[in-house]
Amino acid sequence: MTEEIKKRLLYLAESYETADFINGDPSCILHRYSDKKDTEIAAFIAAMLSFGRRDLFLPKIEGLLDKADRYGGPYQWIKTGKYLQTVCSGVHMGVSDSNELCIDVDEDTGKDICSDIPKKFSEEVLLQKKFYRFYSYKDLIDLLDAFFYMLKSYNSFGDFMKRQYTFFFETAQGELNKPKSIILEEIIGETFSSCKIVPKGKNSANKRVHMFLRWMVRQNSPVDIGLWNWFDASNLLIPLDTHVLQESYRLGILDEKICASKKTAQKITDCLKEIWPEDPCRGDFALFGLGVDKNP
Repeated sequence: MTEEIKKRLLYLAESYETADFINGDPSCILHRYSDKKDTEIAAFIAAMLSFGRRDLFLPKIEGLLDKADRYGGPYQWIKTGKYLQTVCSGVHMGVSDSNELCIDVDEDTGKDICSDIPKKFSEEVLLQKKFYRFYSYKDLIDLLDAFFYMLKSYNSFGDFMKRQYTFFFETAQGELNKPKSIILEEIIGETFSSCKIVPKGKNSANKRVHMFLRWMVRQNSPVDIGLWNWFDASNLLIPLDTHVLQESYRLGILDEKICASKKTAQKITDCLKEIWPEDPCRGDFALFGLGVDKNP
């Protein structure tokens, strides 16, 4: 990378990583709650739904969190099982009797105790109704279910991730050279294996997962919240999307047009380490911000 490119990226990162960045960006969700437990869950939900047009997905995210806030925030909403009641009863699918969609929930188990709706019918209805784009309400419930069962054994999402990450190094055989960011990505993939909303492509850049990790890990940022201080920011992988890919090529970080794969994300990250060895994802603000400004 030339000195000219380095200077340009330094300037762009300084320009875009400001408090104003969160305006109209899903990272605004990071600053919605004061409780770490709420923030971790809300941020993950926001990251997983952050694709397509912002004016479409942000209202979906905020509307869902508004429902959670009626029960004390995302953490309590999920831990008590209230998510089943609020998500399911809010689905209007044109059935003749709206009571068919009102699902009662046992507060201790969080499971459906309604005997009036055959389980098969309930799932079929939830599968048919789309929550956002091609994801159904059933897909949303699968995501929240995974959190529900996780929180039965762990105090928070962050505690769970830290324990699984530590456990990997206690038991790993022959995989210790695997990039640490990929280890976290795979833990998330395994944890949410039944959730279509969570991307898991082996060779894909899985941008939404790595955007979430950037949010959770980077500290001393007006945007990222840095709750997971047990993971080193130097090991993060840049969240690679079309904007970052195009600007990387245009600025000369990439010497050819290639696909947005995990391999490409690693290549860009390695280049950014020449400028920010301890914090390569600071370069995400430079590349993404520039790309969005050019293609709003």
